[in-house]
Amino acid sequence: MTTGMKTVAAIVTFVLLGVAFGQVKSNPPIKTVRVSGVISDFTGTPHRNEVLELEAEGQKITTKTDQDGKFAFPEVPPNRVYQLLLGGSPRVIMGIQVGDTDLETHIVPSALQVGSRSTLAQ
Repeated sequence: MTTGMKTVAAIVTFVLLGVAFGQVKSNPPIKTVRVSGVISDFTGTPHRNEVLELEAEGQKITTKTDQDGKFAFPEVPPNRVYQLLLGGSPRVIMGIQVGDTDLETHIVPSALQVGSRSTLAQ
């Protein structure tokens, strides 16, 4: 084998090893948290089939309550302050601070002033 061929073989080997072991590292998956709870009036009657929106930084996530007033936003980016908009007219808006762990809450919108802003911290 000539010196030129040895050089080419060494370069090819180096490149192949670099490709095999030097793969680009992928970013870890984005961690999300779950925001869930129940919505009822002050007597405990659930708010059924109510549309909820969670908004922050131009992102909107929508869900709906079930027959028991339960809701869940299963994949919420953490460490942000969101506006939770409860359906209906006029809409009830409340602030929710979502940390880096799942959040479960019980919301009683009739205790809030309609159209006002309230803050629920984690």
